[in-house]
Amino acid sequence: MRTTAVRRLTLIAALAAMALTLLVAWHGSPLPGDSRITRDVQDIDPLRRNEGWLNALGTLPVEVSIVLLAVIALAAGPGLGLEGTERRRTAAIWTLVAALALRLLGDPLKQIALSPRPSAEDGVRILHHFSGYGFPSGHVYGDVVIYGALAAVASTVSGRAAGAAIRVLCVAVIVLSGPARVVVGAHWPSDCLGGYLSGATALGLALLAGSRLGSPR
Repeated sequence: MRTTAVRRLTLIAALAAMALTLLVAWHGSPLPGDSRITRDVQDIDPLRRNEGWLNALGTLPVEVSIVLLAVIALAAGPGLGLEGTERRRTAAIWTLVAALALRLLGDPLKQIALSPRPSAEDGVRILHHFSGYGFPSGHVYGDVVIYGALAAVASTVSGRAAGAAIRVLCVAVIVLSGPARVVVGAHWPSDCLGGYLSGATALGLALLAGSRLGSPR
């Protein structure tokens, strides 16, 4: 994707995230429709059966480990038979490093809206104990940033064929991340939407940083 398009999409995501944050801060959670959607999602059996590993993929230790492995592979370069040029590998490394740094902003973002998480009193199932505020979903935010960055550099890390498979897996994790947080009662759908929008903003910034820092001076 061209840098101009990334900038435009990043700006759109940032503005949408800001608007949703202001709405949640003003209205409070849940937003209209959150409760109904949550109950519908919690009735999806495949999600309930697979929420364990889906949510585990969004934890910081797992994401740090995946990024470190990818960076090591990129740094090894030709020794592993990677097809990408040195410039592409450098840009990919900076993209992943920037994504990991931005991943740490997930929790501070919650201090803006100060939105409570769902509770049993809201008529939804709470499968685990969750602390802290709900908006935006830190899991979803992190998955979009980390797995989005991995999808963007997948072909550089592992070649074209394997890269396509990795990209599909990363996109699947991102798409399922929100429903997986709703099904366990950790977040409202609006929290997850906030995570997708703020995560897309951070992902765009990581891609721009990688392109900038990976270019010859």
